Amino acid sequence: MNQSKQISVAMIGLAFGGLFAPIYAAHPNVERVILVDRDPERIETALYLTRNFRHKVEVYNSFEDVLRDRSIDAVHICTGIPGHWEMSVSVLDAGKHCACAVPMAISLEDIRRVVEAARRSGKNYMMMETEIYEAAFLYARGMLERGEFGRIQFMRGIHHQCMDFGDWNTQTRHYWRGMPPMWYISHALSPLRVAAGSRIREVVCFGSGTMDEEKVKNYGNPYPAEDMLVRFENGLAAEVSRMMHECSVKQTESYNIYGSKKSFMYEYRHEVWEQFYDETKYDRVGFHTDVIDYPNRYDLLPEEIQRFTIEGGADSENWKELLDTAPLSMHSGSHPHLVHEFVSSILENRKSAMDEDLSANITAAGICAHTSAMNGGRLETVPEF
Repeated sequence: MNQSKQISVAMIGLAFGGLFAPIYAAHPNVERVILVDRDPERIETALYLTRNFRHKVEVYNSFEDVLRDRSIDAVHICTGIPGHWEMSVSVLDAGKHCACAVPMAISLEDIRRVVEAARRSGKNYMMMETEIYEAAFLYARGMLERGEFGRIQFMRGIHHQCMDFGDWNTQTRHYWRGMPPMWYISHALSPLRVAAGSRIREVVCFGSGTMDEEKVKNYGNPYPAEDMLVRFENGLAAEVSRMMHECSVKQTESYNIYGSKKSFMYEYRHEVWEQFYDETKYDRVGFHTDVIDYPNRYDLLPEEIQRFTIEGGADSENWKELLDTAPLSMHSGSHPHLVHEFVSSILENRKSAMDEDLSANITAAGICAHTSAMNGGRLETVPEF
């Protein structure tokens, strides 16, 4: 990419979003980073994280100030879930490219509003789904591109995480309490949707368990766990499971891709299973399992942001020597990949990898799944937008 091309990016919401600020600041195609948050402490933390790039970093007082500033090209939204759709529409209608944390929205109507705003503005929308840029999926995607799976036959996704405690249960994040599990399903579903290469057409879902009545009041959702079956337009099917409340469970975000020749088993110790056949007798003659140590695909990134793929890379003087050995940074090193894809899509005048259509299909599938669960497992058709 031509490094002479430059854009300005505003970060809105710095609790989680502050982790992205130094990546934007270090990116060779970003000339300015604007920080916005109501909490002065978060501003100070973000300024510290971007201290090596202070010449690029500015602080604005409000989201409205960002919208009014025509010199800002793009906005990355990392605020609370209920406001995602409205802020995204405002950004797009202001003529700016929009990146937004998951999920896109929590109603079908609001998904439609975001999609329509992206289309009428002609600007990029990208849902910043970490899982499709984590090291495991980059490895699985390589297998897919090389045809190693043969024919994909079935897939399974899992996101188990109890979100009743700690940072998930603060006064400013009360919206998590009792949220329908399938409304926050993109981490388990997105890799399957990308691997299928086909639109999600139908879902069936069942809820399970019981939940504290105070949580139920927030959304009218009685289920701490939900499980859905997904049908893709190309005929593939998948199962996706989500535990979210009042479950004694270790956090798990994983998926399995079952192929006719090889299967990618992220659920089982990062394994790839390969089955061998005697083609003349149509008999299985062997079976092989590889346990994969997923490589850090920093080679896909500009050198200036490669350090953000590893823990401590931002502050290490010898980070280049550690790229192949150090533990990966948060969300398995995906954050710099997300930033680079968003910036690159803008400068290359193309859709982002997780554009408004793909984001809408994934998000709507989760919303329809919860509707199915609330109606006893009724088949729901996922709308097109």
